[in-house]
Amino acid sequence: GSVQSVFPKTRDELITYDLVLLGDLSPARLKPEQIDWLVEFVEKRGGGMIFIDGSRGHVAEWAKIKSGALLPVEMVARQASAGLVTYTWNLEADGGRLDALRLSESPSANANLWSTLPPARWTASVRPLTGAFTLATLRSAGKESVPAMVFRPVGAGAVLYLASDELWRWRYQVADLYHQRLWMQLASWVAAPPFQAEDKKLSLGTDHLRYASGEQAEIRVRMRNEKGEMILDGQPRAMLMHQGAEVATLALEPDPSHAGV
Repeated sequence: GSVQSVFPKTRDELITYDLVLLGDLSPARLKPEQIDWLVEFVEKRGGGMIFIDGSRGHVAEWAKIKSGALLPVEMVARQASAGLVTYTWNLEADGGRLDALRLSESPSANANLWSTLPPARWTASVRPLTGAFTLATLRSAGKESVPAMVFRPVGAGAVLYLASDELWRWRYQVADLYHQRLWMQLASWVAAPPFQAEDKKLSLGTDHLRYASGEQAEIRVRMRNEKGEMILDGQPRAMLMHQGAEVATLALEPDPSHAGV
């Protein structure tokens, strides 16, 4: 009952969200139409979703229903380990290129920092699906390495899977130095990008409302067709005007984490 009391009451309400995080929650706790709303939220709304796996194994149940297409991984059966096992965090090449996973300003120092973070004591065993990217792994003392952070664009949206729910251990002796920074960066990266102006066909956004001379500007564009469907292969161009005259034009590049942006 607690889940139903706080879940958005209508599809239209859910669509206004930018990001949904699902912990070790069984899909049986939600109504079938609510699961359909979540699928639409990601695939058509362009929203972001983060799955955080846990030892109860409820996230694996999502792969068995219609929403299974959202998960960027498939579950792999694994025998239980005897005794205490610790898993060290390791940043993979794809993850090292992302600002969202940067905990140090230096790329080389950042890669080394990840391996010194407090280890996890539990992780799910998964295999990335086709088109998914493994950003970080967890490695045991026996050199067993398992995907720990897996990302995949889904429709117009983005989905991130975490194989362990023990990031809270990162707060040991340093509080939110790394823990809060990572979650803020992940949320900003996976969530639906913000647009300041929208209508049925066009969405426009910038990273700031005003700019000083010499500053860089990030321009975001999303287009829809007559049916309201995302145009994923559009090639929009931006034109810079000054006193009614065009002074520059450039082709916008696709956002690798959000299709159609």
